Amino acid sequence: MSFEGKNSNKIKSKHYGLLFELLLISILIGSVAPSYYNKFIIIFSFVLLFILSINAVSKISQLSIFNILFFLPGIIVVAFNHPFELIRFFPVLYIIIFSPFCFIKINGRVLRYTCVGILIYLIFSQILIASNSVFWVEIRDNFYPVDKNVFEYGELPNEGFQFRTFRAGGIFYNPNVLGLVILLIYLIFLKFNSKSSLILNIILSVFCFFSLILTGSRTAIAGLILYFLLNTIVPYFFRILKQNKVSIRSFLFYCSISIFLFIFLISFYSYITEAFFDKTDGSGYIKIMILKNYLTQSDLFSLLIGGHYGTQFDNDLGNWIGFSGFFGIIALFILYARLIYNNSTRAISISILTMGIGNTTFFGLLSAVIIVVLLSVRSDSYLFANEK
Repeated sequence: MSFEGKNSNKIKSKHYGLLFELLLISILIGSVAPSYYNKFIIIFSFVLLFILSINAVSKISQLSIFNILFFLPGIIVVAFNHPFELIRFFPVLYIIIFSPFCFIKINGRVLRYTCVGILIYLIFSQILIASNSVFWVEIRDNFYPVDKNVFEYGELPNEGFQFRTFRAGGIFYNPNVLGLVILLIYLIFLKFNSKSSLILNIILSVFCFFSLILTGSRTAIAGLILYFLLNTIVPYFFRILKQNKVSIRSFLFYCSISIFLFIFLISFYSYITEAFFDKTDGSGYIKIMILKNYLTQSDLFSLLIGGHYGTQFDNDLGNWIGFSGFFGIIALFILYARLIYNNSTRAISISILTMGIGNTTFFGLLSAVIIVVLLSVRSDSYLFANEK
């Protein structure tokens, strides 16, 4: 009798996990679906995901409630000033309420190959649009229209390519958005990495890195490097310090990767400094000045509670200060502290936090829902295959 009950619960848990995984897949597909359908797919899937998660969690932690209270003033003000923008709070609130997502088990196999398909679509469409393929340019213009394309970089130069002299934005037009989306989906793919598919892993990793170079997105590239350092390189060398025996092959492999990253960081350093110290074209410097002007010109009420929307801060820090004030920033950093405290999401969270300095991560609707999927699978969820 007891055995049958356990079997029944296990089957129910698997069915529940399958539904959870299908909703995560639906969100990812919605993120690259044509503009006419993507919002409907994402919102519908996200609402179902929220309902499913509520049914799976018996209570909300006191820390989550405390975290939400800091966002509450900003939510109230935005509800009056910009009611249609309230949707920007939903992904963050979902993570606050349900993290660390240890209430569900997912298989991940279908999700993994969904990520592969999406990455192939994004990377090849990026290359073909950059090569001025008439067919793919028409697909982008007809299925992913924008009111005004301010990110027109022309086509790949015939005489050669240099970093950031040409930037390919693919179906999203904006190369920073494409770079962020590719990186986040690639990190989801890595969660379900399989040694049996080593060739696929290597090929996809090379294409993703090449794609990020084509976008010229410094934040996405920095996020990728930081993730590998925190999640792979540093833990490995700490681990071998505690071991008596070390595999020569793995040691040489990690040393090679470390040397490659070190050389790349040296060559990449000038682009980072240029962003923050070039007073004419430095994007980082411009963002700092926009934030500085907002802080000096806004009243105390707006600074504390927010409610402002419309200024092109173009990074998470500025957007959340304007949107939810310093109370919202406190709430956001409490959330980051919780995610960083959890060992399974530490490297991801630090990477996202760093990218938020120069890009919109949690504030961007597209990136935020993908981050929900990423944290859902990167947190305390685990595979059926690991069950004994």
